[in-house]
Amino acid sequence: MAQDYNSTLNLPQTEFPMRGNLPKREPDLKKWEDERLYYKMIEKNKGKPSYILHDGPPYANGEIHLGHALNKSLKDFIVKYKNMSGFCAPYVPGWDTHGLPIELKAMKAIGVENGAIPAVDLRNHCREYAMTQVANQMKGFKRLGSLGDYDYPYLTLRPEYEAKQVEVFGSMVKKGYMYKGLKPVYWCPDCNTALAEAEIEYSNDPCYSIYVKFNVTDDKGIFTGLGLDLSKIYFVIWTTTTWTIPGNLAICLGPEYNYTLVHVGDEYYVIAEELVKTTMETAGITDYTTDHIFTGAELEGMKTKHPLYDRLSPIIVGDHVTLERVRDAYILLPATVSRTLRCARSTTISVSSYALTQRASRLLRQVSSRAWTQIRPIRLSLQSSQSWALCWQLRRSSTSILTAGDVTVLSYTELPNSGSAP
Repeated sequence: MAQDYNSTLNLPQTEFPMRGNLPKREPDLKKWEDERLYYKMIEKNKGKPSYILHDGPPYANGEIHLGHALNKSLKDFIVKYKNMSGFCAPYVPGWDTHGLPIELKAMKAIGVENGAIPAVDLRNHCREYAMTQVANQMKGFKRLGSLGDYDYPYLTLRPEYEAKQVEVFGSMVKKGYMYKGLKPVYWCPDCNTALAEAEIEYSNDPCYSIYVKFNVTDDKGIFTGLGLDLSKIYFVIWTTTTWTIPGNLAICLGPEYNYTLVHVGDEYYVIAEELVKTTMETAGITDYTTDHIFTGAELEGMKTKHPLYDRLSPIIVGDHVTLERVRDAYILLPATVSRTLRCARSTTISVSSYALTQRASRLLRQVSSRAWTQIRPIRLSLQSSQSWALCWQLRRSSTSILTAGDVTVLSYTELPNSGSAP
């Protein structure tokens, strides 16, 4: 006889049935609502210590799904447990009745395109659609067994809610919590709306990487004090987002990392000490020497010439710089990435003149699958009017930029990978 393994398992014991048996159970849940069980529970617990669970509101833009079920069930577990554990734990459900998701669903429901009806009419349609969805979702949440103050939920379209928002915002302004500044904002060309960072989908995008040399123009006397020619000294950066080179405004180093001068021929490259071997092997350079060690903090304040345009890219430091991804120096793109914008603010770098249109998808990079193949060098005269054509050309190409006057020689090397990092 086959062994019954059920008796060998150490599982918790419960009297809850294995089956949902909804035809029998749902009338019990309806009975809770009819008897106003939630309100009786709160009345019984008045005077006990308060426990407030804030309900982050769902969008009122469609039927409930498994995400709603999980969210509401978990919150219901907590609220019921607290009410049975010596607390008074009221639960006020809410709905977010503003925003693009509702607008899109409302326009689809009435069969119009964006801008085809007056704004006031669209708002009325959106309000009607949102209130219909609130009623539908509320019915679904009750069927899940969720107890709460469903007689008086909070809705973001109610005037009293909006007035409270303005009041709280005004209080924050008076206390100095608000400030005006610049921030990169993702834009969806399909929906014609701004996107939050949480809405950005990560997409694999095969591309190439590139090593770029930035010629030092002001070394604060450090390199010239060693008897070196500034015209032969370069900071080397590596990036997989080659099309962002035109938007570079600075080079960011790790303040505590060690950087060394790598002597190759008659030139000197400033590279992170830990990455010299990897960089030289990638570039196919075997005859080189290293000399002198500097921390990133010591190099801060130097200036380099942008490889494409007649402007400077200063050397700054930032705690987000890491050596873990074969990157010793970061190019700074404050017009496209929030993290680098914060770093730029601390060094008073202006970004208003160099805003770039950035694709809405952030790209992924796998550095473990690198296979380099030399293709060919080409020569390009880089003029500002060609920036977007060049931006696309760099997007399709790769890697080491060698500057000679106003002409740049790009030595392409192919990097088959699954994308790039921001």
